[in-house]
Amino acid sequence: YAKLVTKSSHYIQLGKVLVAVAVKVSSMVSQLSLAGSCLQRPETGMLGRFFALCSLLRMLFMAFHAINKMKTKFDKDPGDLVRRVSPLDHLFISFSAIFFSMFDVPTVLSDLPILTHVRKPLQPFAVFRTPEAVRAWVIGWLNRSQFEVDS
Repeated sequence: YAKLVTKSSHYIQLGKVLVAVAVKVSSMVSQLSLAGSCLQRPETGMLGRFFALCSLLRMLFMAFHAINKMKTKFDKDPGDLVRRVSPLDHLFISFSAIFFSMFDVPTVLSDLPILTHVRKPLQPFAVFRTPEAVRAWVIGWLNRSQFEVDS
């Protein structure tokens, strides 16, 4: 199983992810707004407050799951991130990794430098230029399960 990556396909996938993330963020903002109004108004009753608390707990669970996933990933691949950066850059890198995990950004987008590294011994890949002068990468996986998990 393999995936062909060109600048065009990368832009298409990036555009789809940006739209999906925008929809998820707007959904989360509207849920937070609704939860806040349900908690502030006494006429919503217990059911409204229960709904609001469930929404808030769901978002907290998503954030904690994303943080745990990020820590596991960074511990597994310690050489892929520059460790000596300013505190602000470290915060931005951590936030980005949590954001990528929380909003299901595909591995092909978030880990492209790892997937296309020229001295990677474990994963088959090829780099070539088409007759139309388009650079392309073919990234391979050993079986369908790995392809579906990573893609």
